[in-house]
Amino acid sequence: SNSNSNSNNNSNSTINIGIKFTPTPSIIWFIFKFFTQLAGLILLSLLCSTAAFPAILFLIWINQELELETYQQLFFLPIAYLMFGASLWILAILLKWSFLGRLKKNQYQQNSLFMLRYWLVSRWLSLCIRYFFFLFSGTLIYNFWLISLGAKLGKNVNLEFLQIGPESDLLECGN
Repeated sequence: SNSNSNSNNNSNSTINIGIKFTPTPSIIWFIFKFFTQLAGLILLSLLCSTAAFPAILFLIWINQELELETYQQLFFLPIAYLMFGASLWILAILLKWSFLGRLKKNQYQQNSLFMLRYWLVSRWLSLCIRYFFFLFSGTLIYNFWLISLGAKLGKNVNLEFLQIGPESDLLECGN
């Protein structure tokens, strides 16, 4: 009876970021959530491999077609890194808009399929920022990154660094 009274007390609590918290319905939900997050982690690793694939093919091509010494091939690494970043960007846009679409200010159930999709997109965007877009903070490229994810930025806006996730649609900065 203690567990029933605790679950009744928590059923109407909310988390400050606008996500409505409700207790998990059963052990089946835990199992389902475990396997969907495991599938999400596998999907994230496949996406990372997909993003790196063009850069790896480019480096293989450089190695096979141009007869360069190893130290000379190192000069092509920045180009490969930019190719990796472009792939990250394209996959981030595809993932954000296909899995979530335009977000609205709302409260979402914490234990829902929407939150699993949100978690997946959020992890991917944090990987993109951590491994590529941190280089471009305070530049137009970083602004274009945010605009491609749905932010509304004015012409004279210069954001030094803003780690924002899938909720970038809610960001609006005027001139």
